[in-house]
Amino acid sequence: MSHFFTFLFRVPLPSTHCPVVEQLNGYPICQLRPGHDYPFHLPPQIINVVDILHSNERTVVYLGLCEDNTELALKFSNIEDISAEVGAYDAFEGLHGTVLPKMYGALIGKDRIGKKIPCLVLERFGDRLTRRFGDLQKTEKAKILNKLAEAHRAGLFPLPFSERHVVVKDDDYRLIGLGCAERHDPPCCWTYDFTAHVQDDDIKPTDPSAQCGSLKSWAEYMRFWDHGKLILSRTILISKSDKLPPQHIVDRLSTAIGMSSDHDYIMTDRKQIGAKYLAIVWEQMTKHGMLLEDVQKLLKYYSYLAHKEWHEERNEVFVPLPGMNFSAYKPR
Repeated sequence: MSHFFTFLFRVPLPSTHCPVVEQLNGYPICQLRPGHDYPFHLPPQIINVVDILHSNERTVVYLGLCEDNTELALKFSNIEDISAEVGAYDAFEGLHGTVLPKMYGALIGKDRIGKKIPCLVLERFGDRLTRRFGDLQKTEKAKILNKLAEAHRAGLFPLPFSERHVVVKDDDYRLIGLGCAERHDPPCCWTYDFTAHVQDDDIKPTDPSAQCGSLKSWAEYMRFWDHGKLILSRTILISKSDKLPPQHIVDRLSTAIGMSSDHDYIMTDRKQIGAKYLAIVWEQMTKHGMLLEDVQKLLKYYSYLAHKEWHEERNEVFVPLPGMNFSAYKPR
């Protein structure tokens, strides 16, 4: 029985930044065999390579279809990077299918002069995360952070870790890209459950369940805890109040704060104007029944009103930037 897999590359596929695959002997019909260092968990068969999932200068990841239509992620790169990543996946097999995608193993092809070209074969789990961590709903941040915590407790310190190293499918997540992963040393004792604390605004520095500096840093980076603050337009921190909308609404109210042509606003000014702006918007929604979609059409106008009020309190004349003057505007 043959131990070889036949890769049938659909031609033409989108161009890539990494030409290694086109160097395979026989491309677009190529023979690859399992490597000798690790078991391979699929029987030899024809795999149709139908699309590109990701590519950069060092790596290309293809979408492959098994004979039973099982979807695979086929990652090609240099032999050093693939060997390191296969080793990391193999060492943490207990995380496959929950924290990491399932690894089927590694295949080896050759170019026209006999040089080895390796391929890491994983289950295709969803798609790469396309939103910034900070823009996700808190429940989704909690899911990702719990996956990262589970990896840490198992001894895996995934490096690098970022939005592009997370894939999502049906509201579930997996961590990918273990080429530079390390052992977590010393062992991680994190037991804090992010999902169970999704309503928390803060965490005590001495909490014994949350004593991994790296995990805590990622949670702060994702803005899992808001520490009693709202974040407007990514940069302006405003103290929470029952007169202001919650963060998931604020996330959809980004607008220009600091829009005078003759005033240099410091951050304290922006915070004060931002609070006025949010209060105006929240009043329109709670007292006058405006829908968020309707409010969003008038964000610049509400920002104008907040600036005008702030300057009037200081007995100053407000001179808005060109295109931001709503003095003659009459809302319907």
